Amino acid sequence: MITVLIMGMYMVENKVYSLYYWHRSLGLSLFIFAIYRLILRVKEGLPKPKLSYTKIEKNLSRLVQILLLASTILMPISGILMTTMNGFGLILFDLVFVTPTPDPINSMLGDLSKTIHVTCGWIMAGTLLLHVSGAMKHHIIDRDDTLKSMLKLKSN
Repeated sequence: MITVLIMGMYMVENKVYSLYYWHRSLGLSLFIFAIYRLILRVKEGLPKPKLSYTKIEKNLSRLVQILLLASTILMPISGILMTTMNGFGLILFDLVFVTPTPDPINSMLGDLSKTIHVTCGWIMAGTLLLHVSGAMKHHIIDRDDTLKSMLKLKSN
């Protein structure tokens, strides 16, 4: 997900159109994984803190987890809509699901989807930074097993 996010920001900023094929295909592939993760989170719930923390820490943790889940679902959906509504079709590694068209299907919906896609990208980037910062805080300052749990490593 991080690679696709960085790739998207790089290709837009530098107008590297050759990366769109990879960005779209990898993003669509990750969408399938994101749906699986969402189903698991709905079934199992969000991870509970291992130790007692302040209300602000607990609320921030929940907010970051929810924003990450939401952005991993909204980014691909908005990307799919942006791509198909602007006439680029829906293609996963040369497997065509929606054929490209010479003209946009609905450019207004395509533009709205682009705004959502870009906004979700920035939200995801910010929440990823918060998530990594929180994991480092747990590991370095709190010296608890939260990071090991996230990485599925054996606890002490």
